[in-house]
Amino acid sequence: MDPVYQGHIREAAMNMIIDYYDEHPINETQIRAALAREGKTAARLAPEDLYAHDQDHYGGIDATACGTGAVQLEVHGDWEM
Repeated sequence: MDPVYQGHIREAAMNMIIDYYDEHPINETQIRAALAREGKTAARLAPEDLYAHDQDHYGGIDATACGTGAVQLEVHGDWEM
């Protein structure tokens, strides 16, 4: 495939992904606003502070935990599921 054409395809795909997340019903601006209403700041967040806001799929955190187990991901550090 022509490298120039391939670059255009890659750029178009990236733009589609960015547009999807920018226009998604749950986005960074909304999450930050919700956290602020809860009195939470980005400087002092724990993963569980985000669970109510960033598990945008059926099953929430339980589905995430199941998925990480299914693909045999290991969790390191302070994260627990």
